[in-house]
Amino acid sequence: MAPTTSKSLIEQAVSVTSSASVRPERFTNTYPLWLPPTARGIYGGTFISQSLSAAQSTVPADFTAHSIQSQFVRAGTYDKPLVYDVDRVSDGRSFAVRSVKILQKGQVVFVAIVGLTRASDQTSRAIAHAEPMPPNVPRPSDEISELESALDPRPTHHRGAYVTKRVGITKSTGSLPERRIHQWFKSRHPLSSFSGLQVQQAALAYMCDNYLIQAAPHVNRFFDFVRPPQSEADIGGRDLAFGSRSHDTMPASDREKAEKEGRPRIGMMVSLSHTMYFHHPKHVKVDQWMLSEVGSYWTGDGRGLATQKIWSSDGVLLASSYQEGVIRLAEDDRDIEIGRLENKTSNSKL
Repeated sequence: MAPTTSKSLIEQAVSVTSSASVRPERFTNTYPLWLPPTARGIYGGTFISQSLSAAQSTVPADFTAHSIQSQFVRAGTYDKPLVYDVDRVSDGRSFAVRSVKILQKGQVVFVAIVGLTRASDQTSRAIAHAEPMPPNVPRPSDEISELESALDPRPTHHRGAYVTKRVGITKSTGSLPERRIHQWFKSRHPLSSFSGLQVQQAALAYMCDNYLIQAAPHVNRFFDFVRPPQSEADIGGRDLAFGSRSHDTMPASDREKAEKEGRPRIGMMVSLSHTMYFHHPKHVKVDQWMLSEVGSYWTGDGRGLATQKIWSSDGVLLASSYQEGVIRLAEDDRDIEIGRLENKTSNSKL
């Protein structure tokens, strides 16, 4: 969907408007909320990014977020406005903390704690290190990506504010938690010339929720879902894993085949909490390709934990995310616990 104002679609998606006449430091979504096709509730990245935007609106412009820790409480609906109440927890010369509570129809749907900091110039004496971008990850071609996007048969209003290009899942002969899933992503349109660093951060937070908790069943070789995860952002075409020596392609969810063959399926997958750390805010350019590496080192007790690292195209570690969610097998498969198929599937390619 093309932008309807001078702001790009992703700038609109993260924008909030002050309602200070009703309550000091109260905000609401500026534009209509996006409901992904076939989804039951609004996109979770909306909660994360607009909470960040609301918190950032209460600090000086030279402050940026260094972290957001949040909890999903209820699913939101796209046809009712979201209300963001921000409370000042602390204000210091270098750091500030804000709590954000989102309400819809009078009920709390999301809560967050946002940590903000003023950029320091003491780089010459600072301790610094960062994990490098993984090698041998195939990169998308902008020319091919634009062609695939142009040939996308889906209605434009289904495509969302960002695009992704899937690479695949890393080959591994070791334990399941060693596997990593890679994909590239960026905003669908260039950001406006007046968008600042805070908007870049909010836009990154919006996009990072695209593929995260799904990694927990995927590294366990569960690819069949009663309701397959949304892939409306993918620009199509073959996975970049084709021709790669380091990656396997990701099998598509096939409900009918899974039922016929008696394979266990994921019946429920819902995010519970989301934490994000920003490492190099000044390097964030969301309208350029960024690499996401997602993995999972634990599932159990009907829940799973996913981890994510995000690099810029030139190898700067931009952010890290953690997400916990409920993961349950379909009722017919309830006697098979997630993570217990490792011995049965260890000899298969995926």
